[in-house]
Amino acid sequence: MVDGALVALEGGFVRDEVAPRLLALADAHGTLAIGLDFAVGVPAWYARERLDAHDAPTLWARLDAAQDTALACEAPWWGRPGVGRWPALADPTRAFRRTERAVAESHGVRPKSVFQVGGAGAVGTGTLRGMRTLLALRDAGVAIWPWDAPRAVTAAEIYPRLATGAVVKSSAAARASFVDALGPLVPRALRDDVAASEDALDAACAALAMHRALASGWPAVPDDADARLEGWILRMPSLA
Repeated sequence: MVDGALVALEGGFVRDEVAPRLLALADAHGTLAIGLDFAVGVPAWYARERLDAHDAPTLWARLDAAQDTALACEAPWWGRPGVGRWPALADPTRAFRRTERAVAESHGVRPKSVFQVGGAGAVGTGTLRGMRTLLALRDAGVAIWPWDAPRAVTAAEIYPRLATGAVVKSSAAARASFVDALGPLVPRALRDDVAASEDALDAACAALAMHRALASGWPAVPDDADARLEGWILRMPSLA
């Protein structure tokens, strides 16, 4: 980002390459805000009752270790063929973290439950696979917001839909029109790349929106036990 406009877009990395690439960017630039497009926690009741985790690093390590069980859809995880949502998850306080419920109330759109590992819009698989990257970043000294006080290199959970608004991201024409409407925020040389896929659009728009969201510094978050354990989604302005 330079003067609030996008200057580069990269992709094609396999999972194990992500953390080293981010750390290389941090070394090159000195400061870096990293947006993680996966849930960095689970509902507090599950963390405490099922994983015996009462702090974030323990939770991340135990979720990483439990991926195979979770992906096999042992309750409350669900979404693989033949495994529907467990009845107990009809209660939103069981299915969703506090931050996801807050996003739904303030923005009218709710992220999927982290317990869903298959089906349209599922985020559970990405979350489980992302724990290793999260641990690697923190071990390398990256601050993970909001658990750590923000530093020169800080990572936070994001929800790209907050940045893109209601654009139909599965439509190539809609993506191209949306990118064109961003004008100078996306240089013409990058517009085709940004509009090429849903992932590219999410990444570019999230970067632009994060820049705006952090213009006056990192925001405060609720200071309670559940929020400290579950994590918090960084609120970003819509570019629509």
